Amino acid sequence: EMTWPTNMLGDGIALPDGGFRVDLPGGDYVGMIAFERGGYWGPDEGCAYDHAAVKINGTVVTEHDFGQAALHFQFQDVELTDINQVADKIVWPTNGIARFAFKAAKGANVVTTDVRNSTLQKLRVAGLIVAPATAEGKPFLDAHEQLQRKTINETFGPLDRSRRDGRTAPAKPLVVEVLPPGTDIFPRDYPTSPGKSPSDLFAVGGQTVCVHLGVYAQKAGTVTVAATPLKAGAAAVADAKVSYGRYLPDRHQVGSTWLAINHYRPEPTFSVGPDLSRSLLVEFVIPADAKAAKATSTITLTGVGAPVTIPLSVQIVPVKLETLPIPVGLFCNAMIVPPQCMDDAAWWHLQESILREQASAGLTALTGGPGLGYRLVNGKIEAERALRYIHLAQKFGPVLGITNYGGFNDGPAGDDAANQAYAAALKSLEESEKLPPHYVNSYDEPATDEALAAASGPLKSAFAAGLRTTGWTSANWGNAGWVELIKATYAPAANGHERDWFEKVKALGRHPWIYNNGNSRYDTGLHLWRQIKLGCEGRLDWIGFNTQGFAFNNLDGREPAFAHFAVHSTFGVLETPVWLSRREGLLDCRLRLSLEKIAKPGDPILALWNVDGYQKDAAQWTDAALEEVRIKTIKRLDELSRDK
Repeated sequence: EMTWPTNMLGDGIALPDGGFRVDLPGGDYVGMIAFERGGYWGPDEGCAYDHAAVKINGTVVTEHDFGQAALHFQFQDVELTDINQVADKIVWPTNGIARFAFKAAKGANVVTTDVRNSTLQKLRVAGLIVAPATAEGKPFLDAHEQLQRKTINETFGPLDRSRRDGRTAPAKPLVVEVLPPGTDIFPRDYPTSPGKSPSDLFAVGGQTVCVHLGVYAQKAGTVTVAATPLKAGAAAVADAKVSYGRYLPDRHQVGSTWLAINHYRPEPTFSVGPDLSRSLLVEFVIPADAKAAKATSTITLTGVGAPVTIPLSVQIVPVKLETLPIPVGLFCNAMIVPPQCMDDAAWWHLQESILREQASAGLTALTGGPGLGYRLVNGKIEAERALRYIHLAQKFGPVLGITNYGGFNDGPAGDDAANQAYAAALKSLEESEKLPPHYVNSYDEPATDEALAAASGPLKSAFAAGLRTTGWTSANWGNAGWVELIKATYAPAANGHERDWFEKVKALGRHPWIYNNGNSRYDTGLHLWRQIKLGCEGRLDWIGFNTQGFAFNNLDGREPAFAHFAVHSTFGVLETPVWLSRREGLLDCRLRLSLEKIAKPGDPILALWNVDGYQKDAAQWTDAALEEVRIKTIKRLDELSRDK
């Protein structure tokens, strides 16, 4: 569990309708108020309102606007370039801290909040401090503010994770280096291999070519990036998308806080400086039907020193990129923004941008989010919005499985009749709407004998009714109660496990899944491929979207987000470093599957990957080693496709 900024700011109370009474001697007063409106666990604990006014004896002393979607978008345009900005740019706006002055009555003074269009939790007051407007009173408020700031600094102890040892400061006004996609960059980093241009790239149809660059400057300035469309001769292949990494505070559960890339913003202009290194992406989506060609582009950075020009060459191989053969996805794959807090057309536009990105990378499973629930009414499932969402996802790529983790169907009911009714309704929905199988989330890491027994009871009823039950656990074959849980689960999913997990679950007549098995390129590429070959029938990982408190604020919730995406009300889906790594891994896996479709057994490139190192050799599979195999795989695909 994470700590809150200060004891005062960590909680709050909603003032009663009659207000909060303060007895004062009268005269001129000053005050400071802070609110707690984000919650600690999830967005349902937060506040949503249009406007709030604080009144004392009926007179407004301070007021502010907020919004129905403020929890999700208030910080979408905020960036910190100095960790010491945490209080002013994050904590103060989160808590709506304000100073005010008022004329106190002698005796009772009643403080009330007048909140317009409140739709979630009531607005909570975290702290209220008043003092006479005298030479002593104003410093009294200042002292309280300084105590808050001091505590914030102690709670979120600043840490500089920048790397300079063993590296060299920029030798030119602007230095650029090529990085593996998803590489972390911190504000004060020095480059490791400056001046190196990207090697000739290889790509297949449907692939997102990601050129990841580190940008370093000797002096402060503003850089603008221009990338020409990718062209094969005079024929346009793909437009360029330019994004740069935005810094926001990050932390572990407790302890120090540092600046890290929170997301990539799709804009070509950004600030740089000797203490402000940047992460830059230039991406091209190769059309699925692209012809064999050598395509080129030029990336140019201007604004600091002489322009820096980077030539780019991509050899396109016209091979179909295979679909993953099992459901693979992320918990909470849909955004956490509920539909009622924004314009419906805008809500769908954002969801579409997310689904398009997920499908293009090869994800094949949905888990949902707010507004995407099912309702059982008179023996039938009503799910107009959820069905629209599923069909939208199917427009962009295959959907092989649906699990309720954020949206869709409920977990198992407690009695046989209810489970049978729901199973019949779900089957009817799948058939009539041409939906993929639904896997019913039924338990979440039960550990004690009591918890195992409590989960197994309703689980057996649901399984007997024909529901495809699933749940999240780790292998514990020596526990009889746990084995009974697995027997009652159609598709049990393991986090911790040994290689024999797949064989043992199949021996019980069940369908082995995996969950939360890492987010690196190796974890989501070679490791996933090995799982498929060993018999894995589905995999979900943590987490698509995760908002606890305010989105874009990793300091106010129960845990850091660790999310693969953020969402901006204008730009739509925003990529994160962990998503870039996952996308590269998924591509590795799909390229391997593509090669298996056309290569004969014994092909030497097929021998570069095997299942023998499962859970043993991750350390040897660096990004460079994986990239080497990828290039060989695409070249072999090119050779075999030409032979055909």
